[in-house]
Amino acid sequence: MIVVSPERLLAEEDLRWFNFWAKRVSDPDVTGIESLSGVPSLEIATGRRIDVQTEIRPRAQLPIDGDFAVTYPKLGKRDVPGLKLKRELPSRFEVGRTYRIKGKVRLAGDYETVDLTIGSRVFSARVDAKRKFSLRVKLATADQGRHWLTIGLDDFDRPLCRIAPVYVD
Repeated sequence: MIVVSPERLLAEEDLRWFNFWAKRVSDPDVTGIESLSGVPSLEIATGRRIDVQTEIRPRAQLPIDGDFAVTYPKLGKRDVPGLKLKRELPSRFEVGRTYRIKGKVRLAGDYETVDLTIGSRVFSARVDAKRKFSLRVKLATADQGRHWLTIGLDDFDRPLCRIAPVYVD
């Protein structure tokens, strides 16, 4: 992946996002994690004959900080465009455990709900007058597997991001 930004440097938030995906492709822990469509890392696909190592490093500013775990990475508090989450969002969910996903809408406009899907399951929460929301997510045995996670506003009239894979086990 090549990112060209001729007018200005990418924001740290954007660099963090691209760095995460660059590291994910390299599968540094050699876990064999696959994309939602079953595509493994280049290292696994080549029978470990190629070891890809990749990182985006800004030359004229401080290094990008943060957790770059790529096997079951957490999404950072500002990694969902248009939202600021209270805590990081996992990419691995346990069956039967209740997750509270709280945050604030940062986009201009009036929105009624924040919506999240994991596979075919849809979870929604009202956006209050202070633009805050609190989603309750609890998954069952029938939800186990590798899925897309989608986050949007107002019944997905305004999709914000689609992330894959997330795991339920």
